[in-house]
Amino acid sequence: MGKLGRTIQVGLLVGAALALTMAPVLAATVSGSLSGFEDAVPTCTGSGSTLSCTASFAGYFSASKYRDSGFWNATVEHGPLPETSGNTGSTGTITGGLFALDMLSGKVVTGSGMTGTITYDAPSYSWFGCTQTYALTIGFGSVSGTSAFSTASVSDATLTHYGTSITTTDGHSSCNGIYFATVTGILTLGS
Repeated sequence: MGKLGRTIQVGLLVGAALALTMAPVLAATVSGSLSGFEDAVPTCTGSGSTLSCTASFAGYFSASKYRDSGFWNATVEHGPLPETSGNTGSTGTITGGLFALDMLSGKVVTGSGMTGTITYDAPSYSWFGCTQTYALTIGFGSVSGTSAFSTASVSDATLTHYGTSITTTDGHSSCNGIYFATVTGILTLGS
């Protein structure tokens, strides 16, 4: 092999080494839609302002690249939900929780130290019952896993409770007996 052949081999080896060391730095931001449902009855302790609840959710993450999509689950710890008796705009707090995303590529993203806000939007009443909607913002104190992502956040998120509607003696409707909940939003992963 001549000098030119060895120079090409060395060049290819150096290029491959640079590509491998730069791969984590070049990890792109991935964003997509998150949708899911509450998969168990929340557990709560305390009462009033000391109420603390844990709710679990599961669903699907749909990213622009199919291999970045995947199934997720989360455990969300929160204080009392915002007042729902017509007090639109009141807020509650997400106090902790865990998140895991299993991507179709085989990579795993986990998040812990969940924080955020829960803001009551408004009730809606119809022939099948009622809905209560809440706007959510969610961040994570720590992100890890088998991917190069080190940050994660959920934006434009909505939690919707579905329940039965009752009419009070003064003619007002009230949402009661919540039997199902869904969540939607935009998940953004970055490095």
